[in-house]
Amino acid sequence: MTFSPTDAAFEGFRLTRREPKMIIALALLYAVFSAIILALTYYPLGQVVRLASVVSAGEQPDQSQVLAMMKAYGQIVAISALPAMVVNSIVQSAVVRSVLTPEDNRFAYLRFGKNELRVIAVNVIVSLILTAAAVLGFGIVGVLLGFAMNGMPALAVFATLLMLAVGAGLIALGVRFCLAVPMTFAQGRITIFKSISLTKGRFWPLLGMILLASVLSIVVNFLGSIVTGPLTMLSGGLTVLDGSAAISGPMVAGLFVWVAVSALLTAAQMLIFYAPAASAWKTLNA
Repeated sequence: MTFSPTDAAFEGFRLTRREPKMIIALALLYAVFSAIILALTYYPLGQVVRLASVVSAGEQPDQSQVLAMMKAYGQIVAISALPAMVVNSIVQSAVVRSVLTPEDNRFAYLRFGKNELRVIAVNVIVSLILTAAAVLGFGIVGVLLGFAMNGMPALAVFATLLMLAVGAGLIALGVRFCLAVPMTFAQGRITIFKSISLTKGRFWPLLGMILLASVLSIVVNFLGSIVTGPLTMLSGGLTVLDGSAAISGPMVAGLFVWVAVSALLTAAQMLIFYAPAASAWKTLNA
């Protein structure tokens, strides 16, 4: 079977038409997850919102406020990063399951078992590899720029070229690992580096598939923002966390609808973004 990047990129749209219950289930999952994370990060998120209000009002934040904001961001990331990866891995597993075994549609394809644990492990390992490569590569770029600013300007050109090379290398690694999750799911064992051999000679079609899926996801987000924009204005969005505005019935209702629509958009984006790799694996493994 011939692999078509365009056909694979649109797999998520086909899923939304074929499995409308699935996107609703994913939206519910994201809504519940968002509510839990919002509750856990209520205090640091309120700090960020309050400082953002100060900046938007044209005031200059002092050093203590900036440090407090950085600390609050760190707390939010520390609390939400791993749970977000777990939830996204569960969603990714559901999407892969719907593509590879469409008949196994119990619970709208959502499960939490050995397959999901393996997918979580793969995503963690790949993230660590990409993070290590980025830290090493951009760290060297930073050192070279430091020398360039201290009397060795010729190194600035080399540092710029190296920065572009590191960026390109990270994109290439991401593409080479893009089939690791569907391969792991299909084979029932953690398989990461075999994705590199399977993608050999197919880099550009797979890159085109990922770019097209990313563009489609951005378009969906843009169109969705047209809907969520008025809801954000009605509810005040996350600005209710700064405690400066009186909470009213319409504000609570607007915030609830805003969260629901945002969760639905997130679910649609994840379908569009995760489905192509599963479709590509299915085609290449046929």
